Amino acid sequence: YWTSSRDACDLANVSDLDRAERHNLEVSTENIFGCRDRRVNTGPVGSYTPTAAGLYDLLGNAGEWTLDCWRQDYSAASTTGGGEASAVRGGSWFERPREVSVRHRLRLERSARFSHVGFRVVRDLE
Repeated sequence: YWTSSRDACDLANVSDLDRAERHNLEVSTENIFGCRDRRVNTGPVGSYTPTAAGLYDLLGNAGEWTLDCWRQDYSAASTTGGGEASAVRGGSWFERPREVSVRHRLRLERSARFSHVGFRVVRDLE
């Protein structure tokens, strides 16, 4: 979790005061971060401060599809075959603050499509 709401808005695109105003959401720490990150929906990659390793957008912006077949826990987790659902991780601009975390997993059918769920593209710069 973040050390403060301000950290969340400096480091990621999260559900914040801007989103609450646009969508008439109840302003509470349960629903939103009490800061402004300058975005209401998904924003451009690299808009926020990178990690110490130089990685951007590990949390927030868009939840990330994984190859993992959905399991309630990690027992017998598999990245091959079977299963109609996958795990989505990292949270997005759409999720409540407690869901913007590397620990949070969301179960989604593989056929699901949402503007707040995507995937990470990695490119080797060497």
